[in-house]
Amino acid sequence: MTDLANWLTNDAPHGTVSNLFDAFCRQLVVSGVPVWRAALGLEGLHPEVSGWQHVWTQDSLTLEATERATVQTSQSYLTSPTRAVDESNTRSVAV
Repeated sequence: MTDLANWLTNDAPHGTVSNLFDAFCRQLVVSGVPVWRAALGLEGLHPEVSGWQHVWTQDSLTLEATERATVQTSQSYLTSPTRAVDESNTRSVAV
């Protein structure tokens, strides 16, 4: 992991989150970590976008933005543990 830390400190790209996430996942594989798929979700303070979901595989990197206006009515949110946490204001939820 020292090599990975050195890579992050000295050689990682500083352009965009997408570029950094893609390069980081590839570096994990080069370092011997068996990663086939990884996801990175980011919430944002934006008037039209609630957040972004990056999904990485060795063949592709996809990016999906979630519109703020539809987040709390989308099927994925209505059936998610996040909704239960948001509505109960607690951190532990029985699944």
